[in-house]
Amino acid sequence: MSERTIDSVYLSGPMTGYPNHNFPAFRRAAGLLRTAGYIVVSPAEGPWVEDTTRAPEWYIVRDLELIRVMAANPGMYGRCALAMLEGWEASSGGRLEGAEADRFGWLAVEVEALLPDELARRRAANIPKRPWPGRDRPASNTTQKGERT
Repeated sequence: MSERTIDSVYLSGPMTGYPNHNFPAFRRAAGLLRTAGYIVVSPAEGPWVEDTTRAPEWYIVRDLELIRVMAANPGMYGRCALAMLEGWEASSGGRLEGAEADRFGWLAVEVEALLPDELARRRAANIPKRPWPGRDRPASNTTQKGERT
């Protein structure tokens, strides 16, 4: 995005069926977004993360409440948006979060679009900084930037 119009983001993405509930991807994206200057609210962070005893519905209600708290406190969170991890649209929770964010007029934006430079985009997409580990030069079908030819 060329002009900064968002202050805070709620991080939305798939969890069910992923190893460790996809927390590593959430944490990586949250770190990148914070480095870029955003206030980040993530369902993969907080005291409830280790509690696996609740019914799945409880987590969905909690996530929707987090969005409502952000929307109700513009003095704290400013202009908010939904930051979407890859695969969020296939997640029932992600779709509910999207609908709730839409109810408040928030933008829904892919995480990569919120990051300021190509390096941050590569990291968010989980592409290694050096796409040819252990080699001094790229493979013949890879450019200097690590793009496939």
